[in-house]
Amino acid sequence: MVFSLIAAAITILFNMLFIPVIGYMASAWATLLAYGLIAILSYLYGKKYYPIPYENKKMAIYIAVSFVLSVLSFKLFRNNYFISAMFLIAYSLLIYFNEKKELQNIFKK
Repeated sequence: MVFSLIAAAITILFNMLFIPVIGYMASAWATLLAYGLIAILSYLYGKKYYPIPYENKKMAIYIAVSFVLSVLSFKLFRNNYFISAMFLIAYSLLIYFNEKKELQNIFKK
């Protein structure tokens, strides 16, 4: 609840400050910032009180690859749905082959 209140305060503050300056996109940026902050706070709180051995390096690689593919798809291939779909398929295959053993263990149960 505390994290949600912090995020709500950030969203309201950013909306009040930046909507008059940059318009409705300020609301989108405020929401992104608030949800990002909730994710970071939840991770740090969980790490302190409920430690789980996350594979941070692997997660960072997945996030970086998805970010790069998203930016490429949006900036260079905006209306080319075939290439965007190929990026999605390539990303899915990357995850599948890297997580094959884990996926097999999950589906065997």
